[in-house]
This record gives sequence, structure tokens and C-alpha cells, in this order.
Amino acid sequence: MADYKIAIIGTGNVATNLALALEEAGHFITEIYGRDLTLAMDLANRLYETEAVDYLDFSESEAGIFFLCISDSAIESVAQNLVLPANAIVVHTSGSMSIQLLATTASYYGVFYPIQTFSKTRIISLGEVPICLESSDGDVREVLVDLASSLSNFVYELNSEERKVAHLAAVFINNFGNHLISLATDIAKEADVPFDLFNALILETAQKAVDIGSDMAQTGPAKRNDENTIITHQSMLSNQPYSATIYRLLSESIQNRFPKNE
Repeated sequence: MADYKIAIIGTGNVATNLALALEEAGHFITEIYGRDLTLAMDLANRLYETEAVDYLDFSESEAGIFFLCISDSAIESVAQNLVLPANAIVVHTSGSMSIQLLATTASYYGVFYPIQTFSKTRIISLGEVPICLESSDGDVREVLVDLASSLSNFVYELNSEERKVAHLAAVFINNFGNHLISLATDIAKEADVPFDLFNALILETAQKAVDIGSDMAQTGPAKRNDENTIITHQSMLSNQPYSATIYRLLSESIQNRFPKNE
């Protein structure tokens, strides 16, 4: 595997985790760009001889690969304002945006999408994180596969439509799953029930779905068609209309997936 010189456009959760992981894998982060130079400096200071910048003219940069680790809504406008060295590769890290957003930015472009949830305050190893790639041509593919393989044992090639599907599924798993935990926290808190009671359950729920599949792992009153418990739970949520609606919809979805045997 080659060692690459890489510039990171962005200072958020994905930018932070990727910059640290790339450097740990032996690559050199030349610049960190941020609209807020202070945030760029904060991240650059965690790296080895990385420059913090607040401009998008990288024509003199030594980097050969440029990562756009920014919000989906900003990719097109930032890409249009990037000035890159000759023969540079530019990639974005979005799950839902097309590779074609970069087609007018550089001759060589791609997508480098890790399927994981990231936070600045929780840096994780990417060794087990699937990285989904899309490339403008064979030469870019060779570089991105080599780069991704230096970070992860799981490298996949997905086109833009397949990646959108993966992103949608990831939203259900992570974003919606996490929001349900937030709602459960509110329910417990209102009754002064300590949420630590559910830590083991959260971990086992995720692990069991991975180990045996979500359908095999499904339990609970809706799966059992226990209407008495469902009615009781809904009455308990009478002062939390959003949670009550979500409870009803999810219970109906489970019952439709596991119809009662007559």
C-alpha cells in the first residue's frame, strides 16, 4: 500500500475521525480547511505538521487526494470553488449525494463513504468499518481501494444509487434507533427510573441483531400480539403524543411483519 498526501476539507465529526485514522495508517495530512480557522487549527494541532487554512485555493498544495468531509448541502458549492493541483483526486464522503457533483471540479473524482456514526469526542478504529467506494475511472479506483484498504478490512464498491439505499438503511438503524433511545430516556426520566437499567439491553439488542438477524431477534408485545399490554402502554403515553404515535406505528409494523397465526 502506498502512503498518500491528503487534504481534508471540513472540521466536523467525519473530518476529525478520518484525518486521525488516515494519519495513524501512515498517510500525511497536508492541510485542514475550515470556514472557521479556529476549528481547523484545533484539528490540525492533533496531527503531525498539518496546516490549518480557510481558503479553497489548493493549487500549490502537495496533496494528491482531497476529501470533502462536509454537509451534503455544501458539497456542490464548495466543489465549485475548489482550486486543485493538476491530476489531483477529489472525493466526498456522503452516503446520499451523487458522484457527479464532483465531475466539473476535477478530472479524477470519487466517493469514500464509511458506514458508521462519528463524533468528535469519540474517536473509533476504522478496521471493522465498511468503506463504500465509487470512482470516476480505473486509475481512481486503484488509488481509493488501496487507500481504503489501509484503514479497513471491509471495502465495497457501490454506485450512487446503491449507496443511497445503504444510507437510507443506515438512517433507520442509527439515527432512528438512537432517537428511540432518546424517547425511552424521556419516558424513564419522567418516572425517575434510572436509565442505567437499560445499558445491557441496548448492547444486547444490537449484538443479537448482528448475530442472528433482526427477524429472529424480534421479541415483545407486538410480536406476541399481546393487545392488553399494547393498550396499557399506549395509555401510559397519553401525555407524550409523539411517542404514542411512534409506539402505535411501530407496533403495527411489527404485527404486519409477524401476522398472528389463526
